[in-house]
Amino acid sequence: MEIEIYFESVEKEFEKKIQSLLVISGESENNFKRIVGTKLSNDDYAGVETALEFSRNIKSLDKNHQSSTSYFIHAIRVATHIAGTMSDADPECIKTGLIHNVFEISGFNKNDLLKNNFSNFTTDAIALTTINREYQFDDKYLEGYYQKMMDFDERLVLIRCLDKLDNLLGMEVIADESLKENWLRTLHKFIIPMAYSLNDELGKFMQSAYDLALFRGCNKNFKEKYESLLKVLP
Repeated sequence: MEIEIYFESVEKEFEKKIQSLLVISGESENNFKRIVGTKLSNDDYAGVETALEFSRNIKSLDKNHQSSTSYFIHAIRVATHIAGTMSDADPECIKTGLIHNVFEISGFNKNDLLKNNFSNFTTDAIALTTINREYQFDDKYLEGYYQKMMDFDERLVLIRCLDKLDNLLGMEVIADESLKENWLRTLHKFIIPMAYSLNDELGKFMQSAYDLALFRGCNKNFKEKYESLLKVLP
């Protein structure tokens, strides 16, 4: 699997992420379609568009993802990162990115996805990445959790790294210091080494994003705007 760093500077990527959190628009979706459209055949693009509509219609039932709209934008961004980062973009990986938390947030299961023409790769990948929140910061649990991903397919490792990277770029809206400290600690221990194992430049980019997130901390203005927006978003 060949990887290319399609990102702009770390600072610019932080800016784009915050924009996506605070201003609900079609920009993230348009960017997704533009990048995917240059990477896939017409047939593969059509399949990804079907997955996009499926993702758009997911209704979040999960307290950790209260807004379906906000989650959809994150999913689009993760899928965009996947398409942009894989030199030979894989439509199954892009589809997986579009619904990567579907089991956790919606109550759907593997059979539901298979009935909607998602592949075994996608259903198995999502099952492996669906985390037990009770143990999400338990190192022993996480060692086994991430080892299963590495044993499954390096493409899933990339998907997980890019999912976490997109979360990392939005750390400025998180005020809970205990949550942030644990989240950043486990990202540094598990995710950044996996990124380096895939590609040295990807590892360096994630390390730089981690360093900037630590330096900037919580932006009170961003946090308040984001929390206000979540109250009115479906």
